[in-house]
Formats: sequence, C-alpha cells, structure tokens
Amino acid sequence: MTKTMKTPSHILDLAKKASDAGRWFEAELMTLKLIEDARGAFDFDAMAAAVPVLRDARMARFEEAFRVADGTIQLLEESLEEEAVVTPGCWLIQPPLVAADGRSLRQLAIEQEVPVAALCREPLTQLGLQPIVSIGRITVRTKIDPPDQPETPDMDWYRYALDELGESAIDSVDTGIDIVKQVDALLDRINTVQEHARLHDALEETCRLAAESMRNRS
Repeated sequence: MTKTMKTPSHILDLAKKASDAGRWFEAELMTLKLIEDARGAFDFDAMAAAVPVLRDARMARFEEAFRVADGTIQLLEESLEEEAVVTPGCWLIQPPLVAADGRSLRQLAIEQEVPVAALCREPLTQLGLQPIVSIGRITVRTKIDPPDQPETPDMDWYRYALDELGESAIDSVDTGIDIVKQVDALLDRINTVQEHARLHDALEETCRLAAESMRNRS
C-alpha cells in the first residue's frame, strides 16, 4: 500500500488544527517549512495562505508567555549555557549581553517548546534614547523612549518596545524595489522579529501582490 502524499493544503490544515489545539510550536514548524518551500517554487499564493497560520501560532505562544509572566519581566545579564532550561515568560536581555544572546534564548525556548517573549536593549544613546534590537536572518534595531523605571521596566513599556521593533522592521523595507525582493525582505524580518502580528500581515499582503504580479507577467 502506498502512502498518500500530503499536499500543502493538507499540511496547512494540520497546522491550523495543531495551533487551535495549543501545539503552537508544531504549527509554527510546519508553516515555516510550507512558506520556505512555497517561496522556492515562486508560489506566492501558497505563501499568503500559510502566513496567517504562522502568525496566529506565534501570537498565541507570545500571549501565553505574557500570561505566564503575570507582570514580571525576567532579566538576562549572563549568557545561557547550551544545556540551560528556559523558564517561560517575558525576558529582557541587557548589557553586557547583546542581541545574539537574545537569539540564543529564543532558539533554546523553541527547541524546548517553552513560550517566551524576548527583547534586547542596548546602552542609552547620548540623547537618552533606548536602543532595542533583534538578530535573526538580519538585524532590526530602533530607538525608543526608555522606561520610567530603568531598573524595573513594566509590561506596558515592554509591549511598547516589542511593537516599535516590529514597526521599525516594516518601515525598513524599501517599497520601491521589485515586489519579490520585498517578499524576501519581509520574510527575513518575520524570522528576526517574531512577536509582531502586523509584520506578518505585511508579508501576507506583499505575497498576494507578488502573486498578482507574477500572473500579470505570464
């Protein structure tokens, strides 16, 4: 008996069910592979269909991290060991650590299927602004107002910082370049700033525009 081949639409349906069942990491893994495979095949319609499922899975685990945190932000000031067990919740990576340490934390959390939000801040600028940064396929950085209590930032500032980082990622894409290059730029960014719904929405919309552009060329 031969195995039935799983079509992309079938895999996407399985990913949706996994996400709805709270298996967000499984759903994320499946949709990321679908998106990368579809990009390789220039199937921008398939990418557009998969991105919302990825967004919903990521935002669900992101909100779970906030729920578990219950208003407490965990500070990371020493590098994690490779065998470290990550505690769920909201993490703030700060000097002397750098954004690469934030990436390591996020990767460990994903491997362990632990819901976390991770934000990295750098030393204040001479103008008193707070640089925040994320490293993935690329580096995304922006500057915002520092928290009122620098030693103990609250959740409002933390959410604000993550949101501004995502907005910066969107704004950094050159909308004057070829639409396919815009897709690739946004794909890099959703793999760098994972906790931002509108960034994923921007990729979905751009994929639809790319699909239409490809049809018009044929």
